[in-house]
Amino acid sequence: NWTWTDTGDSYQIKTSPNGNITSQVGNSFEMPNKSDGVYSIYVQAVDNAGNISEFVSNSVTIDTIAPNAPTNIRSSVEHVSENNTTITWRWDGTNDTKGYNVKFSADSSNVTFQTLNTIELRGKPDGIHEIHIQAIDADGNKSAFATSLISFDTTKPHEPIFQPTQLVKNSPNNTTINWEW
Repeated sequence: NWTWTDTGDSYQIKTSPNGNITSQVGNSFEMPNKSDGVYSIYVQAVDNAGNISEFVSNSVTIDTIAPNAPTNIRSSVEHVSENNTTITWRWDGTNDTKGYNVKFSADSSNVTFQTLNTIELRGKPDGIHEIHIQAIDADGNKSAFATSLISFDTTKPHEPIFQPTQLVKNSPNNTTINWEW
């Protein structure tokens, strides 16, 4: 729906892409139920004496197509360990992507918007964690979420406990010590 400053007694309106010209009284015009594409309106004012202004124009782009979901989600490490508690995820977007919604399994209600295609994660409890990434284009259309998994394991294993050793004497020149744990 377009509106403009009311400066004439009537208006001639030309629209594109179809080029139809209509005349009307009033300073608004609606182009209902349009599919994706670029639409323009050209308006000129006409007074009761028949004087006509120059055309002025305005355009709008209708885009209801969502971008593709992010692909090639990859992490800086396969497993997060005690020695490496930070992970960086990267992914590929499409040219029309202007930002991403990112959420993690433990924080599924906490969605972060960002413009970069990388994010760091640290300080999560041990276990399998998911990252969900959704692409958003300039018109606000959203892709489906893409998902990747990572394992956090920052717990050290228990130290080995040695069992009593056995001294095995095979011969006077060959003595073997067996260590078991």
